[in-house]
Amino acid sequence: MKKAKILIVEDDPTTVEVISLRLQQEGYDTEAYALGAEALEAFNAGDFDLVILDIMLPDIDGISVCREMRRESNVPIIMVTGRGEKLDRVLGLEVGADDYVVKPFMAEELLARVRAHLRRATDYAAQAATERFVTAGPLHLDMHTHQVTRGELKVDLTPTEFRLLLALVEAEGAVLSIAQLFEKVWSREDTNQSLIETHIYNLRRKIEDNASAPKYVLTIRDAGYRFNTDAD
Repeated sequence: MKKAKILIVEDDPTTVEVISLRLQQEGYDTEAYALGAEALEAFNAGDFDLVILDIMLPDIDGISVCREMRRESNVPIIMVTGRGEKLDRVLGLEVGADDYVVKPFMAEELLARVRAHLRRATDYAAQAATERFVTAGPLHLDMHTHQVTRGELKVDLTPTEFRLLLALVEAEGAVLSIAQLFEKVWSREDTNQSLIETHIYNLRRKIEDNASAPKYVLTIRDAGYRFNTDAD
């Protein structure tokens, strides 16, 4: 079986050494770059299965690197941020990052995220191989291309936004808690409400007529979220 190949974009040598060693011990191949420009060149030339991307880089900021990567690929991107960089985390999710970890973090925490994202990508590919189109009201989801259309209009979603929408649609009107959404979308146990809220907000901005008064993705107070199957 082909080893998963992981791109690490981080300018701190100690952090790179720790992350690379632990991932290699787990059986993954790794490549590491300290500069955003070098990482982009390697990314475009290589065949990576996941990216670990620091927001603070010496040349190009991680947000810009993430945006460029997402234009070319749907591979999972985990951003690494400082403890006080909440705005940067939000921006990273807006431009297509799937997840984030906050420094300082344990190598095992990051490894768990990597495992979950790679497993989810594999499970999703298997599902897409057997089922191509999913329809919910005026929304049509193409499992092969990650494309969503609303009538004649194309809706550009990030891979995580697509999986989030798909999870809500497949629940057929049932409420999904934050814990359930993490299991379905990120394949892990978690209750990071901020991460969910940011992705829900970004999703609503793209599929709703008015994100402040949504009619498709509804918040159910103290319970979670559900897709309104009666909306048209």
